[in-house]
Amino acid sequence: MSPCVLMTSVFFILVSQSSAGGGFLEGPMVTRAELESRLLSELAAVAAPGATYGTRVGGLEATLKPMYDAAPQEADGTINHAVVRYVLHRFFAKHRRWFIRGLEPTGTPTNETSGKQDVQEWVPDYLQSFLENMMGKSGLSLKELAVFAATLEDFVISEERGWLKQVYKLLWHPVDGRLGKTEVKELLQTYLMLYNLDGNVPSSTPQMMKAMLARFATKAKSWEETVAWLGELQSSFWGPDASRKMDFEETLRLVQAVGEHYGEFNDGECLKMKKQLLTVESRKQGRVRLTDFYKMALYETWEFNEKIEYLRSLGTLDESDPTTPMVIVPNYVASRPQCLIASNYYAVCCRNECEDLLGSMESSIKAPQANVEEIAKLVETLQSSTVAAPRKLSKSLLGRLEDVATINHGKVPLHGRLFAQWMHHAFPRECPYPHVGGTVNPQTADEWMKETGQQDSKATNEEMISRVKSENCKFTPIGMECAHHKQRLLSRPQHDNSHVELPWSHVEELLVVRAPVAPRSRTTKFYARDLLVYIALFSVVSFLLWISRPLLAAWLPLSSSKKNVRCRI
Repeated sequence: MSPCVLMTSVFFILVSQSSAGGGFLEGPMVTRAELESRLLSELAAVAAPGATYGTRVGGLEATLKPMYDAAPQEADGTINHAVVRYVLHRFFAKHRRWFIRGLEPTGTPTNETSGKQDVQEWVPDYLQSFLENMMGKSGLSLKELAVFAATLEDFVISEERGWLKQVYKLLWHPVDGRLGKTEVKELLQTYLMLYNLDGNVPSSTPQMMKAMLARFATKAKSWEETVAWLGELQSSFWGPDASRKMDFEETLRLVQAVGEHYGEFNDGECLKMKKQLLTVESRKQGRVRLTDFYKMALYETWEFNEKIEYLRSLGTLDESDPTTPMVIVPNYVASRPQCLIASNYYAVCCRNECEDLLGSMESSIKAPQANVEEIAKLVETLQSSTVAAPRKLSKSLLGRLEDVATINHGKVPLHGRLFAQWMHHAFPRECPYPHVGGTVNPQTADEWMKETGQQDSKATNEEMISRVKSENCKFTPIGMECAHHKQRLLSRPQHDNSHVELPWSHVEELLVVRAPVAPRSRTTKFYARDLLVYIALFSVVSFLLWISRPLLAAWLPLSSSKKNVRCRI
């Protein structure tokens, strides 16, 4: 099954909430005043040497610096509104596996007055505008960017605090008391259980909650693995003294650690899904035929069953050959159905493996663009879970990179669509294919159904069987032959190392569009300057000739005399 279904089944996340809302995990709507107050507090703390908040902002600043240095900057060294959102989105996705709601690259923030009490998507947009207005500029410095990130984290922590208090109340633990190791373990596991149930649990006694947890533990898949991971994390906080007790604030820090590190734990499930998909990879690298995708849902335990219309909307389909749609593996792994809505502020998603590759290049280049030779040399040293290094880039890859540079006036922008597309060609199983803006609409299943009027985002067994049967393909010694287009292309036998060229679009989309530096034209101004130079040179030559008149007068008669004598001979 897919990680999203698996994670929901085993209830991995400690700080997750169903998008349906309505349970004990649903927090109050944050207000503008609260946002402004917290942001001002973070800014004030930065100015206080040695303060706790200042230290945390300093840590965020150091972590953000490589990405900030490589981002396109303005003349004053700041990064503009769009780049701020881009950098923060990547930062939280890379270091927390958090997909911050409202920082989506193609999303539109939800207004705070829209009545969506369970979704705070408008928060990042409001915070950013408030900070920019207060600073009197449209761009942010590195320190201001770190303050922005810290403020977003503050509201996540505040949310976790409220949820934890409610779990304490359900188990009749006093918030001002201290809990032993066994009690904390039980509290965290109860939290996980209620989390999956969306908090829709009536008031009950601690005994009833224990009984419910016991039944839950026998039914939840991979629960033992989840509890083992949580136990290791708890032990790292607890230390060697098993008899010590934790107060509420210490328990809250443990809850925060689960939220921060869960994504790393979830990476294992995401990698399993990727490996499973690649077992039926087509000759187009990083792609799986839709029929093979559905076969794994029909005949195996993986729930690869999204409707083709939903897959298309997500940007996970390659339909360059309309007769044979294919699922793009890295796009599917990173898609919204594989995410869990982990709070009112973020969802936990699978790691984008390409982020590590791009981050490594940014740390080396330290600029928003580079020449072809520098990029090629770096990429040849990068390895991924499916690409070994060092390697020699193919002529076609180098040619594509030259094309990107040509389109962008001799340099390759690291944050443009064409370079992202080139990285997909270089690492087709790790780097998502970047669709042209406006052609896809990544949404959760609920959002997509609401917008389209569809009753379900998943295909029925009958729909998947119909798709598989319509293909009418058979195995041959060199691959899969399909009657409807008579091509032996799609399935790749183990001995066949060839691959089909991936699609390429020449559409460029840059994070920041700069006007190219045009060659200096010879305007009237420059012609006037050249005329002055010519006049000056003429004057100097004329002056030299004037002062040389006596010499010329003496030399000319002598020359004439010699000539006459010569002629007489």
